[in-house]
Amino acid sequence: AGTGLFALLASLVTHRCIAARGSGIPEVKAMVAGFALPMSFRAETLLAKVVALALCVGAGLALGKEGPMIHIGACWGVLLATPLAKLGQRYGGVPIDETDLVCVGAAAGVAAAFGAPLAGVLFAIEELGTTMPTGLRYSTMLCAFGSAVVAAMTMKWLDLSRTQRLTMFEVDYRQAWAPWEAIPFLLLGVLGGVFGGLFVTANEAV
Repeated sequence: AGTGLFALLASLVTHRCIAARGSGIPEVKAMVAGFALPMSFRAETLLAKVVALALCVGAGLALGKEGPMIHIGACWGVLLATPLAKLGQRYGGVPIDETDLVCVGAAAGVAAAFGAPLAGVLFAIEELGTTMPTGLRYSTMLCAFGSAVVAAMTMKWLDLSRTQRLTMFEVDYRQAWAPWEAIPFLLLGVLGGVFGGLFVTANEAV
């Protein structure tokens, strides 16, 4: 009964705020690419996304929280763009582009969802930086890394699962790996790089 009630409340929230539906990743990528989507990054959308995500997770539904966490981080980036721009102008700083803050917020969302700061930076570089007309700047990359680390350390400090872990699920190795096991892993990495390069070359030739 509780699961059904939470799921009903989450559907009502997203019905009231249509921009909060879905994962939010397509909207984030479109925003970074230069498309204007003001409805998807308002404070109302952020609130609806947080409430609906909390209800879905609390209901135990088989829904991934990673996409919504990315959208939530991007919403914070858009909402903080104006105050940070005014603060920078007051002290003679370099103006911050809104799309840069979207990348920084998205990186923090990935880090909070997976407990992996490097995954947040890689997401900002590979998924968002490639869609930006001017590409991802090095300063934005460093800010994304900083936000991802802060998000992961905050999750570690809050310890919401009471397990002293960044994520709910981890692999516990009961015995140490043997040194010779590094050889097949290295070969897998080399093969993956070679076949990946061949795939990219073949894809460009088509």
